[in-house]
Amino acid sequence: MNREEAKEILALYRPGVDDPSEPDIAESLELTKEDAELARWFAEQSALYNATREKFKQVAVPDELLERLLSSPRRSAEWWRSPLLWAAAAGIVLFVGVMTILPQGGKTKYTFGAFRSKMVRTAMRNYDMPLMTNDLAVIRTYLTTNNAHGDYVLTPPLAKLPGEGCVIFPWHSRTVSLVCLDGGKGRDVFLFVINRDAVADPPAGKEIQMVGKLPTAAWSEGDKTYLLATKGDERFLRSLLPTP
Repeated sequence: MNREEAKEILALYRPGVDDPSEPDIAESLELTKEDAELARWFAEQSALYNATREKFKQVAVPDELLERLLSSPRRSAEWWRSPLLWAAAAGIVLFVGVMTILPQGGKTKYTFGAFRSKMVRTAMRNYDMPLMTNDLAVIRTYLTTNNAHGDYVLTPPLAKLPGEGCVIFPWHSRTVSLVCLDGGKGRDVFLFVINRDAVADPPAGKEIQMVGKLPTAAWSEGDKTYLLATKGDERFLRSLLPTP
């Protein structure tokens, strides 16, 4: 791992919330002990995060707002009317400002570990799902029409699950497709698809690793690399993987 890859991971690290013992985070934190420039950057990043967190703590949330949100459908199409999500949008603006200090563009390849860390944490935050449907064919058509990865290959177990929708994410000028599936029993399933040559070290075989509280699996097939995450346990995750 180099300095820029560590910055990408630590830019999303939330002290006191995320687990510092996760392999990618732990390696990045260890690098700050050896790289003075990275250590200075991380100190500034941490100070900004802590200051912003304190500011958000001072924002009073009306009691009736919580009641309204709890009674609203999940990922409502009226997301833009929510004051809470407007506050989240302000946080995103701050996040974008922080990310501007990271290297962008060019043909620099980042590690798969950096990709995995960012994508899983992105999925666990509030985001707008432009297409919500349980029809997998509609999801595939939407991604293809919007120049994303609609030519992905689902494992047989994943193909049996109903869809929830999809999102298209940018990652260092690359395109990432997120296909959301319903695993039943409240187990959301997230499948990220990216071009295999977009990362420096695409997984050769099946790689299973915890990211936060989510079990994840990764593999490559053809010209695509896949990252699977679920709110279920590792046993459930393994049941969705391609067979050897």
